[in-house]
Amino acid sequence: MALCHGQLNQKRIKSAFEKKVKPLVFKEGDLVLRKCYPTPKTSEESPYIVKHAFFGGALMLADSKGQELKYPVNADVVKLFYL
Repeated sequence: MALCHGQLNQKRIKSAFEKKVKPLVFKEGDLVLRKCYPTPKTSEESPYIVKHAFFGGALMLADSKGQELKYPVNADVVKLFYL
């Protein structure tokens, strides 16, 4: 009986969470800011350009000079840059 209530509660929490969370969708050519950890003087670096967006949220970024970063970054550590 308790297991059944636990599973029902877990489903309720999951559906409530999924209603509030919006998926992060990035397209090639988007300008993004990458968050820096630990936080230096500014919490973001200069804008990067999305070169390739992989399924699952990984992004290949390039700086303003066109040099690609060595490793892909996860979509949860970047945010869109608006001019």
